[in-house]
Amino acid sequence: MSGVSWDYKKPFTYDGSRKFVELKGLSPDMTVEYSGNSEAYAGEYLAHAVLSLGDFSNYEVPIVEDCQWKIEKAIYDIGQIKWSDNGKVKYDGTMKEVFIENLPEGTTAKYTGCHAVNPGVYYASAILIPEDLEDYIPLVIENHRWEIEK
Repeated sequence: MSGVSWDYKKPFTYDGSRKFVELKGLSPDMTVEYSGNSEAYAGEYLAHAVLSLGDFSNYEVPIVEDCQWKIEKAIYDIGQIKWSDNGKVKYDGTMKEVFIENLPEGTTAKYTGCHAVNPGVYYASAILIPEDLEDYIPLVIENHRWEIEK
């Protein structure tokens, strides 16, 4: 019975699906009653298991330590994003703006350095803010170089 242990090795990453931690190394005649071993959202959890041996009253049922486990917040996939300019914009005396295209669904962006009128080199940054701050991490995209040229 000393081979009974939790199957949890490292934190899960949030993806919207339910995660489970369970015991491994149980003998076929054992049953387990779990609590706290299943969750779908980012956070820290404590799983508890009570083992029983059915009708085998001559055997001592092992006590299993609780398992602290975690689902970490996720980072949105930003593989499809791009800045709206190609690094250069023609000067015509009007306000120019750069922004991120193809934002992941469920995010908004807050920008700095994305507006200018005069010729010159500028640096824009954005913070991608998820609607679901409980399960996703805000992401900073810094120092996009863009230029207004004459």
